Amino acid sequence: MRYEDTRAFAETLDHNDPLAPFREQFNFPRYKQGRSPVYFCGNSLGLQPRLAVEFVQNEINNWRDYAVDGHFHSNRPWINYHRLATAGFAELTGSKPSEVIAMNTLTVNLHLLMASFYRPTAERRKIVIEDGAFPSDQYAAASQIRVHGYDPESDLLEWRPRDGEVHLRIEDLEQLLQQEGDSVALLLLPGVQYYTGQVLDMQTICDLARRYGCRVGLDLAHAIGNVELSLHKWAPDFASWCTYKYLNAGPVSTKSTIRVTTSCKAGGVTRRAVVSRCTRLSNRRLARKPGK
Repeated sequence: MRYEDTRAFAETLDHNDPLAPFREQFNFPRYKQGRSPVYFCGNSLGLQPRLAVEFVQNEINNWRDYAVDGHFHSNRPWINYHRLATAGFAELTGSKPSEVIAMNTLTVNLHLLMASFYRPTAERRKIVIEDGAFPSDQYAAASQIRVHGYDPESDLLEWRPRDGEVHLRIEDLEQLLQQEGDSVALLLLPGVQYYTGQVLDMQTICDLARRYGCRVGLDLAHAIGNVELSLHKWAPDFASWCTYKYLNAGPVSTKSTIRVTTSCKAGGVTRRAVVSRCTRLSNRRLARKPGK
């Protein structure tokens, strides 16, 4: 195909785009100056699916019709509501259904997962994140280091681009691991770097973690629904993501999802125990009285 820098050519491409009909399944922001806006903020908040209003209204009706019995006897009982997402999340992430569970928010899940997988020792205590990491990820990693009595100033390492470059090079991550020897306990890295849009080589990242004897966790907030994932094949120790960006779940969506490698062990803790531990810690947090 020969590309042309003309409006007519762009309109022809739009007309022939097999994905174009999907546009009709979403509500776009109100017209501005008489024109429908082009939306490029799905990395922050996905557009509202037109079906979302119907699904929300269904639950409002269930609340009206069943009250507390809605937990067990409504059209979609709330007590097991999270299980409705299992098959879809497994497909989107290339995981087995037994490896995913919907719960909490992203940063809460990162803390819960690091409580199981970040087990520092005096010799192996450092966490590697990327330069310009999403701020809440950086704060979470730093706070986990402090919880164990160590100092983020020395123990939170950054994988940086080379001078004059924007994108990260996987060979520089390997060099960082070579330099730090056995001091790195965890790689906490994204699937897609939120600021630059770079898709990282997640499989190689997981392979490097195993080669250098450290754990690896993936933050897939900007990857799920955006790029193809094969978590079961790549086998990170854990992964977590949110649902309000490219999955279009809405600004009040509190569900995040965790994925734990079936065959992995975290400090001698099996996958089933890790998920159980995360659930118990989450429930304990929710059970606290306001202000505590």
